[in-house]
Amino acid sequence: MAHPGGPLTTNKAVVLAKFLKRKLQDLNGVSSINPQLLELAVNNAKATIF
Repeated sequence: MAHPGGPLTTNKAVVLAKFLKRKLQDLNGVSSINPQLLELAVNNAKATIF
């Protein structure tokens, strides 16, 4: 079943999840994430899903 928001909506959430997974696998990955940019990315992904 397709996501109600369409492929673009789904892609934003998937890209964010892949980015976070990659960062969490790196020992210094989490410390290199800008918290403001992360919050913006999460809010953008949420806005497309809900």
